[in-house]
Amino acid sequence: MLEKTLKNLQHSASALYEIAIGGTAIGTGINTHPRFRPQIARTLGRMTGFPLYLAKDPIEMSSNMDSFLGVSSGLRQLAVDLTKIAQDLKILNMGPKTGPAEITLPEVEPGSSIMPGKVNPSIPEAVHMVACQVMGNDHAIALCAQAGQLQLNVMTPAILFNLTFSLQLLTSTLKMFRELCVEHIIFNSDRIRELFEASLCTATALSPYLGYHETAMLVHEGLKKGKTLKTMVMEKELLTEQEFEKVISPEHTTKPSILDKTILKKVAERQAKK
Repeated sequence: MLEKTLKNLQHSASALYEIAIGGTAIGTGINTHPRFRPQIARTLGRMTGFPLYLAKDPIEMSSNMDSFLGVSSGLRQLAVDLTKIAQDLKILNMGPKTGPAEITLPEVEPGSSIMPGKVNPSIPEAVHMVACQVMGNDHAIALCAQAGQLQLNVMTPAILFNLTFSLQLLTSTLKMFRELCVEHIIFNSDRIRELFEASLCTATALSPYLGYHETAMLVHEGLKKGKTLKTMVMEKELLTEQEFEKVISPEHTTKPSILDKTILKKVAERQAKK
């Protein structure tokens, strides 16, 4: 997720290397020497280390803010991704008694003042708030970018304020998120295994071996009787324990896999005997 976002952001940022410096009045370059623009572009490029190049149409760049809009859009995409990650962490951390509790987030501050012992997911919540602010900044930039009437956009100060604000927020927030949260997450392996084994969703992996109808009956009966899928399969002697563990293992249920012909054959033999 973040790798794709980073690539998109880098691509958008490359448009900022195009500069219309020396355009003076609305990009015309009036009152400047013909060699002024290329010379100052080379000098700035040498000083900054950036591969700056002159705009082909300085007049167009005086009113068109697409390059800034593109970068802001990339930052908004990053904010959306961070929101998704932060929300997922908050859900997986819920518990430990009545929620998934698949992970434990680090305690970074005293808990609730009204609920003793409660630990708040403070860092993911802060990340979520920053993401909302960045998305708001992006909308402000979009409104300013469309305000370039005729040959000039006078909204550039607001565009740069919001863009740099988003960059500063995200830079500090990503560092905080990594150092105070992500690097200290505890994965509760026993709880994850417990939820996986109790889940009836893994029945999907049984359909190719037992058939859709038989598998659906197992799910309904398991829900009604409060039994795990494994217990139901073992009681009905549909698969051996070893066969069941192989079919519903995470290694086989989280990626494409070829059906085990040996298991299929044994299942067919058992069904023929009934």
